[in-house]
Amino acid sequence: MKLALAIACIIFSGCAINPPVAAPVWSAEHRNACVPEAASMASGLHGAGIEGKVLLIYTPAWNHAVCVFLYPCGRNRLWVWDANWKSIEIRAFYDNPAQIARAWLAATNRGSTTITSARFLE
Repeated sequence: MKLALAIACIIFSGCAINPPVAAPVWSAEHRNACVPEAASMASGLHGAGIEGKVLLIYTPAWNHAVCVFLYPCGRNRLWVWDANWKSIEIRAFYDNPAQIARAWLAATNRGSTTITSARFLE
């Protein structure tokens, strides 16, 4: 019984909320640095064998960049990372930037914000 419990703990500890790579040490230290922060996180994820993309979100009041990634933990789970909110799991299609942006805004309690556009950085 103890062995089964220990094995279950080891398996489920791999499904943590934190991103599978460390955030840049300089993240959240500089104003208007969301694009390089998101690009750095996507690059770190790529180095760990995890697909990540930079999503640019445009609203009438502000613009922002986040890192979107699929974390393979039993099933592919879609996460959005930024320096302020860290990693938030959302439900959206990975190839639909507007849907991801709306889901992330809703999850960060900014759901009433109108999105003028959302696109992946090429």
